[in-house]
Amino acid sequence: MNLSSLRYVALTFALPATAPAQQVTLTPLPHPASYPTPHGTETWLCYRIVDDLTGQPLTTAELHLVAEHPTPLPGRFWATRSATSDANGLVRIRTDDISKEWAWIIVRAKDHAPVASMSGFPDAVIRLPRGIDIPVAVRDWADRPVAGAILGFCRGCGHTPDLVNAATGPDGIALVRGIDTHDGIADIYVQHADCDLGYDGITWRPGEPPVVVRCGPSETITGTIVDTAGNPLAGIPITTNEVHRGPWAISRADGTFTLLGAGRHDSLHAKLPDRDLWFDRPGSFPARLIVPDANGERGQNGEVEPAAKEPEVPAGVEVEVVIDRKDAREPLEAHVALPLPVPPEAFGAPGKPADRVTMTLPATGPFAISLVSWPHEHQEVRKTFVFAHADAVPRPLHLAWHDSTRILGTLRDDRGKPVRANLRIEQWPPLHRDERQPEPPFTLCEDGNLDLPTELRGLWLLRVVPEQEDLLPRLLWLYLPDRADKVRVDLGAIVLRRQGTLRVLDVDGRPLRDTPVGFTRANHLDPGATVPFPLDDQGQWLGPDLRAGDAIVIAGEDDDPPFRAVLAGDGPWEVRLPAAEVRVLVQDERGEPLDVEGVLDDLDIEIDGERLLRNLAPGPHSLIVGAEGRQTAIVAFEVPATGRAEVTIRLPAR
Repeated sequence: MNLSSLRYVALTFALPATAPAQQVTLTPLPHPASYPTPHGTETWLCYRIVDDLTGQPLTTAELHLVAEHPTPLPGRFWATRSATSDANGLVRIRTDDISKEWAWIIVRAKDHAPVASMSGFPDAVIRLPRGIDIPVAVRDWADRPVAGAILGFCRGCGHTPDLVNAATGPDGIALVRGIDTHDGIADIYVQHADCDLGYDGITWRPGEPPVVVRCGPSETITGTIVDTAGNPLAGIPITTNEVHRGPWAISRADGTFTLLGAGRHDSLHAKLPDRDLWFDRPGSFPARLIVPDANGERGQNGEVEPAAKEPEVPAGVEVEVVIDRKDAREPLEAHVALPLPVPPEAFGAPGKPADRVTMTLPATGPFAISLVSWPHEHQEVRKTFVFAHADAVPRPLHLAWHDSTRILGTLRDDRGKPVRANLRIEQWPPLHRDERQPEPPFTLCEDGNLDLPTELRGLWLLRVVPEQEDLLPRLLWLYLPDRADKVRVDLGAIVLRRQGTLRVLDVDGRPLRDTPVGFTRANHLDPGATVPFPLDDQGQWLGPDLRAGDAIVIAGEDDDPPFRAVLAGDGPWEVRLPAAEVRVLVQDERGEPLDVEGVLDDLDIEIDGERLLRNLAPGPHSLIVGAEGRQTAIVAFEVPATGRAEVTIRLPAR
């Protein structure tokens, strides 16, 4: 079938005076759907790919059907089949002839972050977030920066390809470019001579400190893989047996290999075309892996030279440790780390330490003690102390925890007068609470001079509620750096106003009340997700501070689509719900009503012969619908400012 075959049809309709200008294109190609659709004797996927924030279609976006690969290598991309979106953002790809040859769908486009889903996406519209550069800090076993590490980023499981690679600089930080970490898997793994993979998921929002990936100790594994006659074996994938991602290396023409990222005591695994080979951890490197003759079994044990050695656990000494918690309110834990793995019970202190605790430390060699807290469910804060030798440890050992970060600023009204207000740090995205969960307490700022301690890092919200009734509350974005001593975050003058920066009106120009308004900002939420915030009695926005590029989304009544507005300029802004209505009629060749599905702009839609659409902004829109056995209609139409208009679509058989 020729996938470029489109038929432009000039249609004449008897429409009211407010009829929108429209153009209908009919094509025999499949219509957008969230599931594989039959197309004659074939099965196809068809999606519309759009920008997450604006909903505008993306052309030349790539969709890849990707199989899981048992031996993924850094920096290599593969796909079973690929397709590119057209001028309408539509991408179509056949699947029935390769149904067992792929497991993941990966979608990417210029200036946008890649997304992935296993088997398929839940909607006919795939929303791509904006691509941003995310700083990732790689730390070793002693929490020190690791320079020269190679990072891989994947959005499927560990058996899917790298989508982006990066390298850490002298400060141990790499910029992983053009990605987003929301919605699904966002995994980073590390390749370095002294570090294990550190394979973990990451989350980051603009303005936050770098994501920290901590890696355990490792050493470069080198060797040669040979058969029983001593002949080198080339092209053999070699890995360890511990991590879903790998790491993997491929033996060279002379049988030699170099493997980075393995754990210090991991055994080795070689994957031959007809069988899997398992080897004990060699006693030293370079090692010699001897592949036995095939015996008909899928898995066999190989021989390794030199033979494996039992890992030695250093002797321990008990040291009294005094922890200066300063003004910390969060519970602390104490952990001991060494440049080699040891049983978790060998060193350290059980549970959460008191201010004075006895810890078992290694008697020889370098080690580190980390004090760790979790001020929030998904957030770790750490302070690490490195020691060259137990003899260098004073008795008792004094360890001081971080000072609290202090948030400074002044609260003023729009006339410059100090404001008495209550303040509270809140989570972003906001945490849904039921009636059984109490709200966190407020802190009173009596004289307008803000000095608020916190143990948090990253992106949060600061709620300021003035006691003066004619002033609106304010919800500020709060960017907190990494913890350290004497950290101050000065917010400057926080102005509380009598008029809001956004006002929302209904179709008649009256303030919209009792209607939560959704909010989203690029790279702050999952694609397609919004967070609702209230309006006051005057329709004024009571959500977080706004800026150009933010989108607000107002849910439609009954079956109406939501209304989306992207803010432009510096504000203040006024948004009014559209007043026009569009009646859509879909008919077969005889003029009988026809049930169809597809997409309206950036939304999935179903039309049971007829549907009245409200909440559509004045201006151009697109509607793409079809049904099994029918052609697909691509309709470009204009919505007027007021009144009701009609769009009639005749959908012939394919």
